[in-house]
Amino acid sequence: MNKMQAMKPKAGMTMQEHEDWINEHQKLMDQVMGQMMEEHHMLMNSGDKHKH
Repeated sequence: MNKMQAMKPKAGMTMQEHEDWINEHQKLMDQVMGQMMEEHHMLMNSGDKHKH
């Protein structure tokens, strides 16, 4: 749960810091989502092979 705390913007951030933080966070989320989708496709594909 500590990781989630670290993801929150710090209090007293400047707008620029906040923008940078949002951009970083967005990149991170994209990476995570991309990885999850890849794994999901792999699982789906391997599942299909067993059916035939």
